[in-house]
Amino acid sequence: GLNPAQQDAEGLTPMHWARKHNHYLCQRYLERGYKAVPDKKFGTLASLTKEWFYPATVATSIGYLLGGYFLITRYVPAVFAYSLMGSFGAKGLGINAMVGTPIRNSIPEPSLAESLGMPKNAEEAFRGTDFMNYRDPGIVVVWLGALLVQCVAMHVAGAEPSQLYMAATATLLLAFTVSKTSAFDGFVAKQSVEDDPILKAVERKEFDDCRWTRIYRTAHHIRVPLRAFHSKELDTVIHEYDGWSLLLDAPVSRANRRSYLVMLMAWLVQQVALFFSAWKFLSAKHCDPAQEFSLMRTAFNLFVSNTPCRVKFPDDSYLHYVVPQPDNQLGFWALAMAFVLGCGAFMYLYREFQALVHGCSTLELVHQTMPSTDGGLTSIFRNGRCVFSQGNGFRNIAAFFAGTLGQQWRGASAIPPPQKGGNCVPKAAAGGCGCSH
Repeated sequence: GLNPAQQDAEGLTPMHWARKHNHYLCQRYLERGYKAVPDKKFGTLASLTKEWFYPATVATSIGYLLGGYFLITRYVPAVFAYSLMGSFGAKGLGINAMVGTPIRNSIPEPSLAESLGMPKNAEEAFRGTDFMNYRDPGIVVVWLGALLVQCVAMHVAGAEPSQLYMAATATLLLAFTVSKTSAFDGFVAKQSVEDDPILKAVERKEFDDCRWTRIYRTAHHIRVPLRAFHSKELDTVIHEYDGWSLLLDAPVSRANRRSYLVMLMAWLVQQVALFFSAWKFLSAKHCDPAQEFSLMRTAFNLFVSNTPCRVKFPDDSYLHYVVPQPDNQLGFWALAMAFVLGCGAFMYLYREFQALVHGCSTLELVHQTMPSTDGGLTSIFRNGRCVFSQGNGFRNIAAFFAGTLGQQWRGASAIPPPQKGGNCVPKAAAGGCGCSH
């Protein structure tokens, strides 16, 4: 309802009055709305009441697990049980069929495969294609629920999990809780970093083509640390942001990266321990000790019946390929599923430790630049070594878990605030700060 042309008793329009008194005046809100960071700091549970898609995804994920355990792996032939994993990986097809492809500005039109929801890689297969800003709580429900279903399958079959499996499970749940609760402690900006609606109000010729530098120069508003990145999922800047974790439905940053790596290591150990416990139990029950081990025969049995050796029937028929038994169900969850989840944990760990060896984060390993003294970008790697590194790979890993990796760079700013006599900006080559006048 603002009339920018109406004058007051002093002959000033609202915009001229705001400029005279050095005030900001919001003329209109953006169509997509405006949210401050405190309104966006909600986790998976709180988001169930804020986004319609969240409870729908969680309910679908719970039904997916229950249907997979009580229907697919119990009454469907064992060889077809792998469709349970394949259907979850192709859930992007179902999402796009229900809601269509999101409209994307300034991005080329999607290809036929993208419009159908076909993923380009494994991560996009589980995450969905460009939907809900990459936030999907269903993945958290599925992977934690799969761990519970694995325990139920072991108990139903009468198998005893090893002590290593129990210790790894306890460590995994503890590290997950710590990573989840501390994920939102690394925020930098206190307000949204989206373009403020004020920009629309000053882009007018009568105001000298937006020459109010205090408004559109973010360096005058917030101080951005050097190793901070923007998270599009939460629309804020986070200290040492290392990407959005699908396993946490939360950011991974300096605040929770150590506990996140502990969680991944415990997850890998847990799945390996479960695999060998189930293998030992099923081998002792169905395999003939006098029979010579054959790699091809074992691989065939694992693929077709989900057991190291085929489950024998009284009449020695081929019904074991059609009618699943409790041991076939255990083999799927404790052998096939453990193998897939273990490979996923290993790939996550490999990516994280690859960055740790260089002394940086995975995001910095991909985007190997930082602001330079001349206002441009310079590489953070010199002769194959990151400027944040403290030595060789073993020293970097030890320093990371000790909490001392990159301490010499704490306090440096990527966009320095105005200072008398010049702006102090970091020099990547020298590993310190220099003054730019």
